[in-house]
Amino acid sequence: KKMQNQVLERRILWPKEVSGYAICLSTNPSILKMQVFLGGTVGNTTWRKKVAIPIMEAAGISYFNPQLGVGEWTPAHQKIEAEAKELAEVWLFVITGETRGVASMIEAAYRIGKGGKVAICLQNIEEDSLFDGLPLNENELKDLNRGRAYLLEIATQNQLPVFEEVTEAAKYAVDLAKQSANTGLGY
Repeated sequence: KKMQNQVLERRILWPKEVSGYAICLSTNPSILKMQVFLGGTVGNTTWRKKVAIPIMEAAGISYFNPQLGVGEWTPAHQKIEAEAKELAEVWLFVITGETRGVASMIEAAYRIGKGGKVAICLQNIEEDSLFDGLPLNENELKDLNRGRAYLLEIATQNQLPVFEEVTEAAKYAVDLAKQSANTGLGY
């Protein structure tokens, strides 16, 4: 079958014990590398599937989706994600109020510090949020939102926009990827 202007999903051929990731590569022959790494909040979140991936596919932008099922991630996956980040021209990081994880904030700050192209959606954790059915204590809530404030400050100091909505950050990531494609300059 002839595929025209479609985006194909292909499995990366990693060792069996670390399989499960999927990347989406454009059929456009001028796009030789993966354009956007979809980093950020994982777990049971749906922002990738419902928002970011449809935006990437509509724009013909290739991406790597690191989200696995809850409990499927192992330390062996860290190498695969590192390789995917290295290949990506743009990193989209969505840090929602649904996570208390800090790794994505550190990764986003690292990418900014390296001068890489990054699109960020950043949402604070609300006071009444529950994690595993339990509320956060006051100190934990302050610490987690302080980390978000520090990431916002780093982005602001580097004159990078930070978005509150996933849609806007994903569209910005597409714009960055298209700029790289048009100039031939990746990260």
